[in-house]
Amino acid sequence: MVEQLTGKKMKSQYRDQPRAGDHICYISNLIVFQSHYPEWSITRSLNDILEEIVSAWNNRLKSKSEG
Repeated sequence: MVEQLTGKKMKSQYRDQPRAGDHICYISNLIVFQSHYPEWSITRSLNDILEEIVSAWNNRLKSKSEG
């Protein structure tokens, strides 16, 4: 998704070791969370979030090159 948004090939490397500070497991079922916070709901898609991140980085890079 990031490659599509930026038009740039991502550099990646697989290592069979966790990074320091990485979580041991992730819980992606939100049922319990939503039972505690029934008014909460997901309002933004993953694509929306990535678009915002890419836009913010582009703005930072633009500001840095102009300054």
